Amino acid sequence: MKWWLIAVLFISKGSGIGMIAFADQMLLGWSLFILGSLVLLWHHFAPGAQGLCDVVNSFVPDGRQVWLTIDDGPDCDDTPKILDLLDQFGAKATFFMIGERAERYPELVREVLARGHELGCHTFSHPLAYFWCARRAQVCRELDDNLAVLHAAGAKVRCFRSPAGIRNVFLRRCLKERHLDCIGWSLRSGDAIGGSLESVVQKVRAKVRPGSIILMHEGKTMSPSIRVEAFRRVLMDLRLQGFSCIVPTLK
Repeated sequence: MKWWLIAVLFISKGSGIGMIAFADQMLLGWSLFILGSLVLLWHHFAPGAQGLCDVVNSFVPDGRQVWLTIDDGPDCDDTPKILDLLDQFGAKATFFMIGERAERYPELVREVLARGHELGCHTFSHPLAYFWCARRAQVCRELDDNLAVLHAAGAKVRCFRSPAGIRNVFLRRCLKERHLDCIGWSLRSGDAIGGSLESVVQKVRAKVRPGSIILMHEGKTMSPSIRVEAFRRVLMDLRLQGFSCIVPTLK
């Protein structure tokens, strides 16, 4: 957690307690006290919030470049097809892999690396329900167990993405100790929230800009009508607009 967020919480909650205890201002006091909690929750769950750790939401491009990021793999059906599409369109991507799945399909992990793509840490078990309130030991275990699998495949991991972009009060220190950057996104394709194939393509087309970080997903939790076909259509549309998909260098 950053110092300025700690200061905001201290001032908000301290002022609230003071109003209640010494000024007999119950409504204002409780409002200030609760406001501090709401601010903290916002920084846990808002994808672009920076209070708990630094989040990379875009990059400085050299021309019409975007960063395609793919969450939740590897998947025995989707990953090989996505890799073929990336080759077809001359695109590079970062695959944010869940450790449990990477452990199950080590040959796919190695194939992603062999095709010239990057691997990122997406926790070991994707603990969506409790990651925001996990203990430090749990956060460290989610990182270390994932990294052990990816390192065993020969990956040099520099990037982390949390489940659904959720952060934790211990995350900043845990990432720093492991020399990992927290990567968010600037363009969520909507492929994992029940939209149609056309809505995914149109959203990317309307919002993509040079330096965009595009979030897409793979795996069986996706709608069958979207899954791999969304990559084909998005990559085709990006090419028509003159965009190239790269894995950028982070400062």
